[in-house]
Amino acid sequence: MAVFLLNAFLGFVFWIGFGAIAASDEPQNPDIAQSSALKLLAVGFEPRIVQMEELERLYEVEKSRVPDGSPYLEYAFALVLSRNLQPEQAEKHLQAAVKSRSPILLPAHEELIRQAIAASDYQATLEMLAEYACLINEIPSEHGDAAEAHRAASWLGCVIAYLEGPADIPDEMEALSKLTGKQLKLLLDQSYIKDYEAGRQAVKDRHADIKKQLNEAMTQSVSKNSRTDIQTRL
Repeated sequence: MAVFLLNAFLGFVFWIGFGAIAASDEPQNPDIAQSSALKLLAVGFEPRIVQMEELERLYEVEKSRVPDGSPYLEYAFALVLSRNLQPEQAEKHLQAAVKSRSPILLPAHEELIRQAIAASDYQATLEMLAEYACLINEIPSEHGDAAEAHRAASWLGCVIAYLEGPADIPDEMEALSKLTGKQLKLLLDQSYIKDYEAGRQAVKDRHADIKKQLNEAMTQSVSKNSRTDIQTRL
């Protein structure tokens, strides 16, 4: 959890520094919205547990600077609340960020998909992946945010490979995930197919490599702790 939140925070900072994907209208004050989100993240990710009252107070102050609302701020607040052990409160703000179309924030959608996988809700996962693919496909390859769309297509391929491979899912859902993978590929613009396949192949190769290491460890004189470590990585 801690590693994910740190990575999410760093990814968020990088992402809003270059702008988010806007499949429709941009927010009225994107610079103010991003600045407010960064202020919230800076406090929320201090090396301490920040009290809920302090977080809410800062959120309300920054929200008042963006009167029309901001998915940047909602997503940032969701990350901050999760970081400070408030997952239930974080959920509604993550949902608010996902529902926004001004702009569309793909990282927020990715977090919901991760949550569904962690909860073993594979039916919801596949439905959200289809929506996610459609959101990517709304971004023309010549759009200014195409680089983020290429990243998202690779991420989509990674998730599908995980569901097809190391994920421990029921047989009927495994068959459905393979079908979904083929359907998602059809949804994507041709310019994103290479990224999708690269992400998918990277996970398959990594999985195969770790399985090979595990098999070798089982047939050689390797300590029990080493075998356990490899199994955990798998």
